[in-house]
Amino acid sequence: MTQLTGYYSTLSEYTSREARFNLVLMVLAKYQDTEEEKAVSATRQLADQLHISQRSVQRWAQGGIQSCNVNAEAIIYLAILMDPAATAKILAQDLNQHRQQLLDNIPTYLHPKMPETLEIPEVLA
Repeated sequence: MTQLTGYYSTLSEYTSREARFNLVLMVLAKYQDTEEEKAVSATRQLADQLHISQRSVQRWAQGGIQSCNVNAEAIIYLAILMDPAATAKILAQDLNQHRQQLLDNIPTYLHPKMPETLEIPEVLA
């Protein structure tokens, strides 16, 4: 696989455990749809593509561990190639969850005893 830099490499920094899990499942499902699946399992195909152990891919698919950023970059890249719309949906949902968590917790981040309502400066609005 080509060295990944730029756009894809920055996505892995911000991709949650849940989004990584969903992307792995999507990529594995796409591998299962191929003719090659008859001879080689989907986890083996992904492991071979990423040059890692099949056991690592199995753990990702079970939700036990998450991929490191280097492998997450490759998974995002493969997911975009395999199904751009589904990948965009997974990443957009992840972004919206991050956004909501931030908005819900801004008062706590700024000061633990902030009032329930917070006036947002025009610069941030």
